[in-house]
Amino acid sequence: MQTSDLIILCILLGCMFTYVPVFLCLFFTAAIGLIFFLDMPLGLLIQTLFRSLDNFSLVVVLFFILCGNIMSKGKTVEKLINLANALVSWLPGGLGMAGVIGCGLFGAISGSTVATVVALGGFMIPALMRNGYDEKYTLGLMTTSPNLGVIIPPSISMIFYSMISNVSLEGLFITGFIPGLLIIICVCLYSWLKYRNRTDIKRLPAPRLGDLLAIFKEGFWALMLIVIIFGGIFSVCSPPMRRPWWHRSMRFCGIFYLPVHEF
Repeated sequence: MQTSDLIILCILLGCMFTYVPVFLCLFFTAAIGLIFFLDMPLGLLIQTLFRSLDNFSLVVVLFFILCGNIMSKGKTVEKLINLANALVSWLPGGLGMAGVIGCGLFGAISGSTVATVVALGGFMIPALMRNGYDEKYTLGLMTTSPNLGVIIPPSISMIFYSMISNVSLEGLFITGFIPGLLIIICVCLYSWLKYRNRTDIKRLPAPRLGDLLAIFKEGFWALMLIVIIFGGIFSVCSPPMRRPWWHRSMRFCGIFYLPVHEF
């Protein structure tokens, strides 16, 4: 190992030990290595940096983050959770199943793990604790299930990966469906096996058909957002880079032209 390599490694480790964010550690280390240890003009580094930022795909990420913030401030999360509760909360471990399904639905709209944790964690963790679920189970469930926002398309991480590796974005979106569904099914099965013999866990009564239809009607527009996104994935009228913009526009139109309580 050369002396320059050791110096760059020490700079990287020193930045990390001083709690500098990881992306800044990597950036500063790479910049110092290019400037002082390679015969490369500084202008080339600046040009490469700006060329990397001048990418239309990065706008997609901003729109997905905006969509997640809009939904977390409105009542979309509540509508999705109520629908998931009506479907599975009467089963053993049903409230945990509802949390997993809600994370999958919200992740399919926002494409962000952080937005899913913020939106559903503060809502589901107190509810699970009040109904007698174990603390370790509750925290483990609601810190791992939001990762479905990365796996189930549309996903911000998939967009970054497609942008860097030039892989088909539609192909990445399509391959995320089956793993996401398998994770939801396996976690629901685990919840059922864990709490099937527990009598101290509160269970909601099985909903009647009329109540189920009323809950579905109340959350109809929240589910339509998923239809719009997934419909755009398989259609030619909505290119991948325009779907977040289209999604955001539909939400803003819905805020102004549909009843406010739906959002």
